[in-house]
Amino acid sequence: MSPHAEPLFVTLVTGAAEQHRSLLMRSLGGEQWCVGAADSYSDPQQGGHDVAEALVDTIDAAARAGTRGAIAVGVDAAIDPQQLGLTLLALFAQRHPSLPPVHLRDVITVVDPSEFVPLVDPDRPADPAELDAVATRLEYATMIVVVDPDARLAVEIAHALNPRAAVVAVDDVRAVTLERLRSVVRPPVDDLGRAQGWMLALNGTRLQAPDGISTVVFRDPRPFHPARLAHVVAECLRPEVVGTIWRSRGLVRLASRPSRVGSWSTVGGSFSLDPTAMMSDDPETPSGQEIAFIGSTLDARRLTNCLGAALLNDGELIAGPMEWATYVDPFPLWQVEHDH
Repeated sequence: MSPHAEPLFVTLVTGAAEQHRSLLMRSLGGEQWCVGAADSYSDPQQGGHDVAEALVDTIDAAARAGTRGAIAVGVDAAIDPQQLGLTLLALFAQRHPSLPPVHLRDVITVVDPSEFVPLVDPDRPADPAELDAVATRLEYATMIVVVDPDARLAVEIAHALNPRAAVVAVDDVRAVTLERLRSVVRPPVDDLGRAQGWMLALNGTRLQAPDGISTVVFRDPRPFHPARLAHVVAECLRPEVVGTIWRSRGLVRLASRPSRVGSWSTVGGSFSLDPTAMMSDDPETPSGQEIAFIGSTLDARRLTNCLGAALLNDGELIAGPMEWATYVDPFPLWQVEHDH
């Protein structure tokens, strides 16, 4: 293949509403090759790698048939766009050199303001899986399209969760044309996995935000007492106590589970504490707690004090792991896959 061969540029279009995805794909128009949701890279029974492989096979077939320019791909709401995007980047790099190069150029997510309601009202009933999906779509995007020109709070939340993305509010997604997309500054796709709001906060990046929107980072080398941490999660991380937490993520150590590092995640009123692949004795593993909180009118002092009260005190630290193993631990057991 000639080094001057015209490449293919892929744009993923994500969002909970298929109608919004389809309209946006059409509005991008021009030389784009559009794949509707019914063309199917969206089987929820398939893993992201299988979905990505099917998509790359289809793109390769189109390239052999002479397709050039831009390709828009609608991503079904059942598919994790971050998993799909990261896998596509790896697979595109492995394509046969006889084929035109393919670049994942953009990930655009379309969101309705109603999707933000459970984030600002933790008491509003919401499916935790759907909340996680909303957060992932917002955080893994080069551009976020809010379908309401007056949804100021939705725009601010989108900026807070993904500070580097281009965020636009429109009354009709068809206002987002290819020309408009090209006119806005947005991050490179291959940087999205490292540039989410909570990651930037943990890395010490100073983020500009409107008044009332804040980020709090909690760090401490001591492990958490599991029972006291459960109390903090249930009673202290509420709007009337510490302010409204839209999103928090980070790494934690539980005294009762000293061998492995946990992954902390909240979206609105949804909370999860899951195992990571990081072992505590690995010299590359971060030590202690490091959690970033993003929200509205957060009280940094009270939030820090609440979490600090759940840490082991001096006497408990001295008692050591054999004593820690006897602590009441109300969190779900971690199911960890072991390599064979």
